[in-house]
Amino acid sequence: MVRYGDDWRHPRDEKTGKAQHTLFVVYREMLRQICMDYPGLPDPRTLTMTEIEFFYDGLRPSLKKLGADPPLKT
Repeated sequence: MVRYGDDWRHPRDEKTGKAQHTLFVVYREMLRQICMDYPGLPDPRTLTMTEIEFFYDGLRPSLKKLGADPPLKT
């Protein structure tokens, strides 16, 4: 996962201590991101985990750059 311009992990739940950085959560976010950035993808329901990771890894550099830029002043 990339957030705030760097690699990122979901923190543990404060109340239960359970991990939130799970396969389902991470791949769901990765799939959502690649669907937004690659509109020409085949049916997302047919993508394998390897394909999702391949496309997401292609976005990592731009996601890191976008997240590291300071917000625009208005």
